Amino acid sequence: MFKKVKIAFLMTFSSMAFSGTVHIGVASNFIKTMQSLIVEFEKKTTHQVIASYASSGKLYTQILNNAPYDIFMSADQLRPQQLIQKDMAIKDSNFSYAQGQLLLISIYPKLNLQNIDEFITNKVKRISMANPKFAPYGRAAKEFLENNNFYIKNKSKIILGENVSQAIHYMSSGNVDMSLVGNSQWQSLKEKKEFHKLFIPENNYNPIFQDVILLKKASQNEAALSFLNFLKSEKAKQIIKSFGYKI
Repeated sequence: MFKKVKIAFLMTFSSMAFSGTVHIGVASNFIKTMQSLIVEFEKKTTHQVIASYASSGKLYTQILNNAPYDIFMSADQLRPQQLIQKDMAIKDSNFSYAQGQLLLISIYPKLNLQNIDEFITNKVKRISMANPKFAPYGRAAKEFLENNNFYIKNKSKIILGENVSQAIHYMSSGNVDMSLVGNSQWQSLKEKKEFHKLFIPENNYNPIFQDVILLKKASQNEAALSFLNFLKSEKAKQIIKSFGYKI
């Protein structure tokens, strides 16, 4: 009798643990937030999430080359739209799950937009930011520098990270003395007390809306559909806001 009960329990448990899997390509700026979302989602459902992290540009290229993703969580709106145009993604599934905020982090205190030119020109030796070719936060950083006439005259000081996570790693490891990254990266930085921060006013760069989209090949994947619904829930929004994003 005990043996039958045990077998039945194991069959039930196995069914619950593996009822569905969704593979998601996630922009690397969203790593910490996504890890918290996965914990909550897997706690509420019987589905499993496999997440792969890279810059939005790299993930987009991987999708074009048949990477096994069901959902794409980009750090911009452009690439999900391009997938719709290429008939690789479902238009109606597209929505913004977060809005990023650009932040300047520095070892120098009392930063403000009035003295930032003096700091960058005379004191800063190296500035890190994500590569604007692949990462929306890098593109926003470049827009800020260009709109304030800092980019050309300080171009030799700029160190490009493959993505925004690498850009802030240069800051925390002491390789640069100023960094332009997302507020969420600041939130996850352990050595906050060593640095000073300045929010860049949003009229200095185009808004960083982060969009999600379901790929066509996953249109019948229940785990993928369930995750998209969860991403719209108040609990998910609460988690996203707690990591420094706007919604």
